[in-house]
Amino acid sequence: MKPNRTMAITDAHSVDARYLTYREKAIASRDKEVFKRIMHSTAGRWFVMRILEMSRYKAQSFTGNSQTFYNEGLRAIGIQLDQQIMNLLGIDGFTLKQKAEKEYIKFQEDIKQRFYDEED
Repeated sequence: MKPNRTMAITDAHSVDARYLTYREKAIASRDKEVFKRIMHSTAGRWFVMRILEMSRYKAQSFTGNSQTFYNEGLRAIGIQLDQQIMNLLGIDGFTLKQKAEKEYIKFQEDIKQRFYDEED
C-alpha cells in the first residue's frame, strides 16, 4: 500500500498511525526480551530492587507540602517498573520479582549480621 500522506494522524489507516503502532509493538517486544534477561540474572534483579527502593514506590509520599510532588514522581517510576515486569513477563515476572525481593532481604539480613558480628 502506497503511503497516503494526506490522512490525519488520528486516522488508524494513516502512515503515521501505522508507523506508531509498528513502533510500539517493536519497543514492547524489545522491552520483553530485555526485562527477561535482566530478571533472569542475579545482577539484574539486584539492580531492579535498588531502583524500586530508590523510588520508594511502597512508601507513603504525602508530606503536606510540595515535597509530595517530588515523592510522587519517584513513586511513579517504581510503580511503572513494577507493572512492566508483571505485564511483560506475566507469572514468570511475578516469580522472578519475588526471587529478587527474597535475595534483597537476605542481603540486608546478612550485612546486619556481619555488622553485629564485627561489633562483638
